[in-house]
Amino acid sequence: MLVSKKFLWTNFKHEVVVKRRMYHQPIFVYLANFGLLMNLSCGSIEERIDRTRSSRDSGKSSTPPSSFITGEGCFSDPIDPDAIEISINDQNPIPISPYIYGTNEALGSNPYGYSMTRMGGNRLTTYNWENNASNAGSDYFFQNDAHLGGGNQPGEAVRSRIADAHAAGASILVTIPIQGYVAADKNGGGDVNQTPNYLETRFHRTLARKNAAFSLFPDLNDGVVYQDEFV
Repeated sequence: MLVSKKFLWTNFKHEVVVKRRMYHQPIFVYLANFGLLMNLSCGSIEERIDRTRSSRDSGKSSTPPSSFITGEGCFSDPIDPDAIEISINDQNPIPISPYIYGTNEALGSNPYGYSMTRMGGNRLTTYNWENNASNAGSDYFFQNDAHLGGGNQPGEAVRSRIADAHAAGASILVTIPIQGYVAADKNGGGDVNQTPNYLETRFHRTLARKNAAFSLFPDLNDGVVYQDEFV
């Protein structure tokens, strides 16, 4: 059977044969859900959404294991699984974005050729670029510490990761802390809530705009960290 031209965004080439060992219920959960997203399954969009939700809630496939999706995008009668063959038209493929292939780790020598990396998570939510302090959140006792590295050089924890990504020929996505407070210190010692008035004493406010000249050496004692100065 020929797959709809809506699959032309893939980088697949030639044809893919679904063998018997792959012919089990989970593959049809995937195909049914993919059919919903690609508009290949039968019925109205409301019926397809209801069918997918029902499948998800019940933990069962919305498609009988003995059925398959035809070239027209509807479910057909049972056939021999060994007879299923999927051919993909690759005459005019659209390249997959390089930002798809990435990792949440530092790339280093980048042996897998990633073209995208990310620096985020709990640590970046509370990252203070002025002194490289951050809070671990639930990852490690909600403590403030120097886990991200960078020493006392402003922004160094992030700058080094950006340099690492660029050296590996990759792009990087970095979280900008905007939730209102960032870690004030790197003292460790466990949960910051052990400190009285910890929000005022263990954190600094973070504001979107400084409305003044930026500095490579910001004031560490003003109790405010500016997001635009970081960027």
